Amino acid sequence: MKNSKERLYKEIFLKAAKLNNKPEPAVLHEKSFRDVHCLSCANCCKTTPAIVTKEDINRISKEVNMSAKNFFKTYVLEDINGELSFKTVPCVFLKDDNECSIYDVRPKACREFPHIDDSAFYKRPLLNAKNVEVCPAAQNALDILQKLIETHPEPKP
Repeated sequence: MKNSKERLYKEIFLKAAKLNNKPEPAVLHEKSFRDVHCLSCANCCKTTPAIVTKEDINRISKEVNMSAKNFFKTYVLEDINGELSFKTVPCVFLKDDNECSIYDVRPKACREFPHIDDSAFYKRPLLNAKNVEVCPAAQNALDILQKLIETHPEPKP
């Protein structure tokens, strides 16, 4: 079921990318987050291991008074492709009240999630589709774009 939903979402994002009147990512981001309060959800922190960079590791390790090497061994997983992420889900830095204990130094991926305001937003339909399953703001973006497709179909060539 999830794969069929992802395919449907991906198709919507692909169609939206072709629209001449699609909103700029920053505008879509603002509209998508109007009624979303991350602290009441924190689903991204509860379900998805955050991607981290070496810069993130260096910055966060200083904040938590650990060496970067010890921080890496304790909290970071490196996959077969060399991609780094936190080892655990939910995130070890997520507090009971859904606040992030390292918010000011959180990973770049966390700061940018669900990437709606990224200039490359329309070039990543599969990532956008996956984010819909995790984030209410990403669902809102999908809904906005679907409505736009339904009400302003592009003329056929």
